Amino acid sequence: MEDHVLVSREGWTAARLEVLAQEKALTRHADALAAKRRAMPWTLVDKTYVFDAPEGRVTLSDLFAGRSQLAVYHFMFGPDWKEGCHRCSFWADNFDGIDVHLAHRDTTFIVASNTSRENIEAYKTRMGWRFKWVSALGSDFNRDFHVSFAQAEISAGDAYYNFQKKSPYFTEMQGLSVFAKLADGRIAYTYSTYARGIDVFNGAYQILDLTPKGRNEGDTVDPMFWLKTRPVHGLTRDVTQRQGSTSTFACASGFASSSNAAATPQTPVMRGDDPQQGPVAKVGHFLWHLVQMVLAMAVGMAIYVVLFRLTPEGYKAMQIEQPFLWYSEMAVFMTVPMVALMRHHGYRWRQCAEMSGAMLIPPTGLVALVQLGVTAYLPWLSTRTLPVSTHIAMLLSMLVVMFYRRAEYSDNMHHHSG
Repeated sequence: MEDHVLVSREGWTAARLEVLAQEKALTRHADALAAKRRAMPWTLVDKTYVFDAPEGRVTLSDLFAGRSQLAVYHFMFGPDWKEGCHRCSFWADNFDGIDVHLAHRDTTFIVASNTSRENIEAYKTRMGWRFKWVSALGSDFNRDFHVSFAQAEISAGDAYYNFQKKSPYFTEMQGLSVFAKLADGRIAYTYSTYARGIDVFNGAYQILDLTPKGRNEGDTVDPMFWLKTRPVHGLTRDVTQRQGSTSTFACASGFASSSNAAATPQTPVMRGDDPQQGPVAKVGHFLWHLVQMVLAMAVGMAIYVVLFRLTPEGYKAMQIEQPFLWYSEMAVFMTVPMVALMRHHGYRWRQCAEMSGAMLIPPTGLVALVQLGVTAYLPWLSTRTLPVSTHIAMLLSMLVVMFYRRAEYSDNMHHHSG
């Protein structure tokens, strides 16, 4: 871990008290917000939703299991997906056992997904979970509560998610909805939260937020790139692993464990991706990203050529007298539409700057080598071959960056806005 500011215990306490005051203010604000949330008006559920549960076909009313409150976590699991979402799996690791405690507060907790119960049971067994998980496949439940979408809606930006028209990342999205059963048996819809709203349900993240490194996800396109579920040494439950994790969690207790099981070594895994994407799909997405990048570069180059032809004498003179400026200008023209494309697909400025560097450094570097007169040692590089060498170097540099970030560029388009 990198060095940090070190002070006396008294200095540390003073800083801690300052943060504590802000934490208490945040807690009071959260309490007030929770009260306002509870005071929201309700709306009646006007459909009879039927689910496929372990005990058979059940209605939304049946899911209350004799209690007056029902919380449903919308787990991302499409009907044609090979496995459940690894991000939702990370959250679901926090669910086991809480249903007992919620039941004591007159609340039933279940998980629902838009896939078959066979898929659910297979994945649930593999993961070792015990909470109740039902299939909403074949009903309007996921559509009506805005967590399942048609691809056409997403492409057109017409999907309604998190209370606004936008393009969700996938055809299935996450969220949590709450219902209440009235005295006469009618069901009211009281609350839903989506996207970052489910953040508080993840205990691991809450603990990481207290550590020096925090979530340690950086400014990546997909902050949760590190998640991946996989069987470990024959265990039935997959382990959600983090590559390079250095955090350890220990529970101090006055009771000794009856056994000391040896920790199972975990094999480091590569960065995860969406569960519904196989290797062929990932390669296809990577190549499609590459093609679009090259096309964007070509558009920029075409614009530059048009300007060159409009003022041929000026541009020709600049190419001969100021080659450094000429090639830099050309690289900028090729970089601008590429950055515009990346921003359109939701890439952050850090990724755009990284790719811009890959585009701008090669031409300026090659021109500098030519001007320094080192072409005698590099027979492939000369004033005559400089245009071709520059374009090849830019393409290779772009490929290096893409391969380094291959987990991001192998992902679906429109997956990167956060």
